[in-house]
Amino acid sequence: MKPQVEYLKGRYRGVYRVTGRRGVSYGIDLTDAQGRRIRRIVGKDLELALKELQAVRGRKAEGRSITLYTASSRIIFGQFVRDFYDPEVVQAAENKWTRAGIITSLRAVLAFFAHIPLNKITATEVERYVLLRRRNQIAIPIVRYLGRILKGGKEFWRKTTHSSKPEIAFNTIRRELWILRSVLSLAVKRGYLAKEALPEIPRVGGDRREPYVAKEQLWKLLTVADERLRAFIGLALATGRRRGELLSLTPAQVDWQERILNFPRLKSRRKSILVPMNRTAEAVLTSLPRPLADNTPYLQIPPRDLQRLWENARRASGIADLHIHDLRHVVASHLLNKGVPDQMRAEVLGHSAGRQFAMTARYSHATIEYLRRVYEELDDLAPELWARVHQAREG
Repeated sequence: MKPQVEYLKGRYRGVYRVTGRRGVSYGIDLTDAQGRRIRRIVGKDLELALKELQAVRGRKAEGRSITLYTASSRIIFGQFVRDFYDPEVVQAAENKWTRAGIITSLRAVLAFFAHIPLNKITATEVERYVLLRRRNQIAIPIVRYLGRILKGGKEFWRKTTHSSKPEIAFNTIRRELWILRSVLSLAVKRGYLAKEALPEIPRVGGDRREPYVAKEQLWKLLTVADERLRAFIGLALATGRRRGELLSLTPAQVDWQERILNFPRLKSRRKSILVPMNRTAEAVLTSLPRPLADNTPYLQIPPRDLQRLWENARRASGIADLHIHDLRHVVASHLLNKGVPDQMRAEVLGHSAGRQFAMTARYSHATIEYLRRVYEELDDLAPELWARVHQAREG
């Protein structure tokens, strides 16, 4: 449905109403001292929009800049998340797994900051959040819709959950602080928070892992792994791609003639990422049954099942600490030992440092051939896996 815009009259002159798929929102419409028109959505509260308009007109009469609103400081963190961050970032996430991860971290952040005005979030408050979160002393509301946290009645706050762990891992807190920084940055971009009012987000640490996977551990893991998990590990070592990209790989993304895998972007800004197919990737894909539909993934593994299979294999192989994401570190370390330049390693792993290379090269024929030689270096990572799968295919 196309949003309907209606300009109000009377005491609300200068305020307009927008009715769209997500309900009704209110904005203000006026001109600055240079005659430039300013139209901005304020939120879902009509009275708040009127206060914004009056504040901006006051600043204009005093000859001050009206880029930032004075009444915006009264907008609480939770309301900004509901009216702006939720529709612009959370709901715009590219897949449901990314969206679920954002919401998981956002629930903890909202539990502490929901009723605090944006301009009252200071470095001291953030440090207090880190301290309480680390001690697992913040009750996390059980909500499906982020806007419900603003209601915050007694019955609502009884429906909370606590982890059974005495402490929350620093990695979890880092993700939550990243979400907090993302929300506040959007508030600055939308003019609801002055840039100089951004609090300093502290660095938290203490249990940062230094992932190292020996080849002996990798072979043990492959020996006890389920067939589906073995295929996933083979593709991860052959391509260096993230788990979400591998789990969503379909026959439509595979060009067998050119031997190219076309991964849609998840974290990269490019529309797609072209990955030359090496022997390991080809062996794994040909060993898997071809899906009936071109848009059906090769690996029929739900993310939770993948984590369960991984943990079972890790325990069976006697490895104390090994994460799925560590496979990407294995690829990065292997390419480093092979003398692959930093720029090309970033390109293989999909990091931002490789973006300039990709944008300038535009994946010319020479670029693809060079990338193909780089990916062929990864065949040395899992020769036993490739031989086993190839032998099973011929047998």
